[in-house]
Amino acid sequence: MFSGYLIPKGWRIYVYTREINYEPFLYQDPLTFNPWRWLGNSVESQSHFLIFGGGTRQCPGKELGIAEISTFLHYFVTRYRWEEIGGDKLMKFPRVEAPNGLHISVSSYSN
Repeated sequence: MFSGYLIPKGWRIYVYTREINYEPFLYQDPLTFNPWRWLGNSVESQSHFLIFGGGTRQCPGKELGIAEISTFLHYFVTRYRWEEIGGDKLMKFPRVEAPNGLHISVSSYSN
């Protein structure tokens, strides 16, 4: 029994950690693209930030993953020009996504 719900023995319980990031109670305007919303909030120390899991089950590659994506984004944004060339229209609700892909053209700034 959990919060009034009977969970039968043997059932698997899944936590959709991605959905937690869209909770208006936790994040102001969660559907608005704002990469700076994480700055100054000490989000990682909050118990509801579960992207890398938590506790004894936390992802052992967390620090490496953060370093890799930070390095990739830095080079992608500073060394390349990119623009949409078709594909799906972006869906902005309930989250930003392109269900069948977003096609972009990437070129070096030196061209």
